[in-house]
Amino acid sequence: MSTESADKKARAVRARRERTHASERTSGQKGSAARLARTIVLGTMAVSGAIVWIGDQYGIEPEETLQFLAYSAIFVVGLVFAGLFGALMLSLLKLLIKRLRGGSD
Repeated sequence: MSTESADKKARAVRARRERTHASERTSGQKGSAARLARTIVLGTMAVSGAIVWIGDQYGIEPEETLQFLAYSAIFVVGLVFAGLFGALMLSLLKLLIKRLRGGSD
């Protein structure tokens, strides 16, 4: 067996080993979206509970605290939608400018 074929075989073995390790790394990430969603929900619940508890410590009624929390959530969601709307408008403007210049790209 020549050194060239031995080198080729060694490279093939290393490449196969790299693919195996890469697949092992990515297989552990399959549930990452579900884990992220669960973490967001649990974090939101914990923060909401903490806000209600702090409001109770300062003598604010829990209903009023929840109302403030709901208004804050609505405000944040509104900001998210405003950002998405702005991004959509910018992408449409970019597309319009590209078409007006006659570019096919």
